[in-house]
Amino acid sequence: MKMNKIDNMIGFAVRSGNISLGYKITKEDIKNNRVYLVIVAKDVSTKIKEKVENFIGDKDVYYIQYKTKEELGKLLGKNLVGVFGIKDGNMTSYIIDLINQEVSYEDIRIIKDTKRIK
Repeated sequence: MKMNKIDNMIGFAVRSGNISLGYKITKEDIKNNRVYLVIVAKDVSTKIKEKVENFIGDKDVYYIQYKTKEELGKLLGKNLVGVFGIKDGNMTSYIIDLINQEVSYEDIRIIKDTKRIK
């Protein structure tokens, strides 16, 4: 799997403990305003995507669809990962800037854009 700058930043977030791993933990951390960016695998079920969109609601959280569950799992050192959150505003800014600047990231879809970055 070819690594790019976004993958590297996700890896850094994992190593620095700045992720919420899994649907339930991410949901709880969003509720407590600890997540800046939610990343959902492109191959999770429509039902899971709808649930994520519902619990994000009007919160100031970025939401993107990126890679497959297997690819995200490899990035996070797990088997399969469908949903996780980034809990660092600076890392989120960097990732969003990369997505907005790079044409090579056309496989990423920003579902919800926001202005909240501290």
